[in-house]
Amino acid sequence: MINLRVIFGLVPKTADYEAKQNSLRKEFQDLKAFTGSPELAEYTELEKTLGSSDFKRRKSEILKQRFSDTPEFRKEKEYAALSKQNDIKRYYKVKDSVELKDFIEFENSQDLKHYHTLEKLTGSDEFMQQKQSLGKKKFRQTPEYEKWVELQSLKNSKRFKDHFSFKKSKDYVNFTLLIGSEKISEFEKLGKYLKSPEFTKVKEYMLLPGKKKYEMSEEFRMEQQFAGLKNSDKFKWYFKTRNSKKFDEIKRWDLTFAEEFEQPKLDRTKWLTRYFWGDKVLKDSYVNMGEKQFFTEENNIAISGSIIKVQTRREKAAGKVWNPAIGFFPKDFDYTSAIINTGNSFRQQFGLFEAKIRFNRNFPVNHAFWLVSDLMLPHIDVARAAKNIAVGTYWGNPNAKGGIEKRAASMNRDRYGYDYYIFSLEWTKEKMTWKVNGVPAFSTTTGIPNIPMYLNISSAIYQDVNGSVLPAELEVDWVRCYKAI
Repeated sequence: MINLRVIFGLVPKTADYEAKQNSLRKEFQDLKAFTGSPELAEYTELEKTLGSSDFKRRKSEILKQRFSDTPEFRKEKEYAALSKQNDIKRYYKVKDSVELKDFIEFENSQDLKHYHTLEKLTGSDEFMQQKQSLGKKKFRQTPEYEKWVELQSLKNSKRFKDHFSFKKSKDYVNFTLLIGSEKISEFEKLGKYLKSPEFTKVKEYMLLPGKKKYEMSEEFRMEQQFAGLKNSDKFKWYFKTRNSKKFDEIKRWDLTFAEEFEQPKLDRTKWLTRYFWGDKVLKDSYVNMGEKQFFTEENNIAISGSIIKVQTRREKAAGKVWNPAIGFFPKDFDYTSAIINTGNSFRQQFGLFEAKIRFNRNFPVNHAFWLVSDLMLPHIDVARAAKNIAVGTYWGNPNAKGGIEKRAASMNRDRYGYDYYIFSLEWTKEKMTWKVNGVPAFSTTTGIPNIPMYLNISSAIYQDVNGSVLPAELEVDWVRCYKAI
């Protein structure tokens, strides 16, 4: 069964989801580049030097003078007193804690949003009315009861209990009272001032003659250099980002195939414009029994604005049909369309396969993004738009007992047939998961192929088309494949 979020269209907007993914990938690449940069190596060496006992000894020898009679000293004393106050200590204990980081991440998580959705649903008048009208026994057989059970399970889970417990804790309440407060602002202003060049300059001036020596020392120059790096936007971003969990999904995958359709002509080093076996056996195009369209080589393919359009038209064409019983035979067709595939250039077993597609609503034209190997089975539909949009895996032998087996599901074509959506398949040895704009739609642990497969994008007709359905277009913005690292 398709995930309820997908059924009800509760997926991110495609533009937002794609922009977020692109931004994450770029930031991750920037992070990797900066991790190996000379700038970071210099920072690390400075940090090591400044933290050494030898450096601290030399600095202490230079700065032995007292400055207890200055306003700077009084500010330093005030800062030290503030640092010991319990509410400020508790504020920074929470501010820099893993618990707060986890709390914020979970506060914005899909899991918590899902929890609130369930909470709102099960607290609604409609829910209560249904519960009362059906009675206990019948109500327990409804999807709404399953949602209520899921909500209770979440409420009793350790993750949710910990989250709400932390939210009510004295430490967190104290943190929310102080964050952005004048007290913290003044405290940090004092702390910043105590680290500032102005403070240092005054302090060193009052420490004659040690001040003069320190200002001219290599130690002072190194400290200034280190402080400049540490307080820069680039280093703040690096230290905030380097251990972020937001890159966990990106780190899982290595790009193995990408087609952005940026050239005005189809890249024939990547794509065939006929069935793979037609290219291998006939050096010509053909279609299978039951297909009413004929695949042209490129007449039904157009690329514009980095988008490929597979066009299905009502027009006469002569071609070949494959019949397993008698082989190839000639036939006249009333419709033309197109297929592109990577049978010669790219095949992969397991990984992430995704494409940004607009199917357009043109049933009975079938638009599809699918995977297959040397035989038509096993076969994977990453997304196939007919009356509805189907996903699934198909296997077996049509001529043997049991025939073709499948694990498949479908979603409403009206909901996903107008605009671009990113359809993806995550395929591992143990499980296959289909997603729409990153939201899991359907999964299975059975019928998983164990052979490399190649990509296919096609449009086909299996029954006569009436009315104004044709011409019809399948639009694909890009196709990308990844291998698990």
